Amino acid sequence: MRNTRTFLFTICSILSISHATYAVSFKPISSFFGGTPYEQIVDKDYTLTTEGVINLKNIHGSITVKTGLDKRSVAVKAIKHASKEEQLDHMHVIEEEVKPNRLVLRTAYDSANVKGNVDYILTIPDDAHVQVSSDVGDIIIKDIKGSAIANTGTGDITVHNPQRHIEANITQQGNITIIRPTSSVQLSTNKGIVRVIDSSNSVGARAKQGKVEVKCKTLPAKRKMKLATQQGPITLHTPKNMNCSIAADTKNGTISSTQDITLDTQTTTLNKNYWERVKASVRGAIGNKDASVTMFSDKGNIKILKY
Repeated sequence: MRNTRTFLFTICSILSISHATYAVSFKPISSFFGGTPYEQIVDKDYTLTTEGVINLKNIHGSITVKTGLDKRSVAVKAIKHASKEEQLDHMHVIEEEVKPNRLVLRTAYDSANVKGNVDYILTIPDDAHVQVSSDVGDIIIKDIKGSAIANTGTGDITVHNPQRHIEANITQQGNITIIRPTSSVQLSTNKGIVRVIDSSNSVGARAKQGKVEVKCKTLPAKRKMKLATQQGPITLHTPKNMNCSIAADTKNGTISSTQDITLDTQTTTLNKNYWERVKASVRGAIGNKDASVTMFSDKGNIKILKY
């Protein structure tokens, strides 16, 4: 009984320890619960001028970017995870460039034998521009007013409420989700789903193997939407009052629409070949042709739906 009380007291004592707002802390308590049993947290703050650039290159681990109350402060929290405590000291956060208008950080391992990952949480000024990448890991960006470039090899990319241009690319496998973008987006995944929700500007979206789905609130005049898949379907949701030209093609699939489309005038014989072409290639407009929508699938169906 005495040994049991001593063990419980030890656990409670460890749980009561908290890390400082800056510096390095260890959390071996996670070893009681399995997984990667050792954790080390590194906190550091930086100052950044208006519309400064933050660049972070990670190897294995997630990246979360969010905005904070301090308009000119960048808070970087790096959370190291490893199965052996000694591995923690072999994973480093390297400051490649620290300037008033530019902060460049990267993860480095002492050798290829180091097994572990580093998760980052960046709290940034809302007008900062962000360039983040991870070889393996999810990327989440929330409520920024600056532009963002996000790249990962394997993992998902999610961006909430961006107000400037967004580029997102996944070279191996993962899904991209952009929620309520008010500026242009350029998105690509090798294998996965590309989804844009409530867009109101230009959209470029491509999935080599997977599907593309866009829910469009509006597409202003002279803006463009280009959606493409190599193997997978495309679905575009548009409002009834949309004004855009439509060019849709699929090599192996069919095109359908619940929106009224005014087809371009052409002279043709209404034979079997014509109807086969209509199912696979459409030229026309929803409303007038202020904006343009282009869709192509090498192998997949294309749908245009009312939103």
